Amino acid sequence: MGAASFVGEDRHHHVEALPAQVREKAVRLALERLDEYGSAYAAARAIGPLVDVHHKTLRLWIKKALDGPPSPGAPASPGLSSAERDELTRLRKEVRDLEQSNGSRAD
Repeated sequence: MGAASFVGEDRHHHVEALPAQVREKAVRLALERLDEYGSAYAAARAIGPLVDVHHKTLRLWIKKALDGPPSPGAPASPGLSSAERDELTRLRKEVRDLEQSNGSRAD
């Protein structure tokens, strides 16, 4: 096995050994709370240990879910288009910026 075969491996499981339900649940939890954490990295760090998935692996799954359409043959999932996802991300950032701005004025 070359070094490339270890990409996506964590301390408990090899990625291919994880059931699809684990991946789906982990990604769903992270996406539902993405605005709370502010980034895929922060969400993965918080949620990964809860679902027994290494945070680096979960971050990659989250990024993949956010960045593109499902792979061919994958079941179509209802949700946002990429344009809607971009708009949502922009608006969430704007809300965070406004909340931080308002918070600093209250001090």
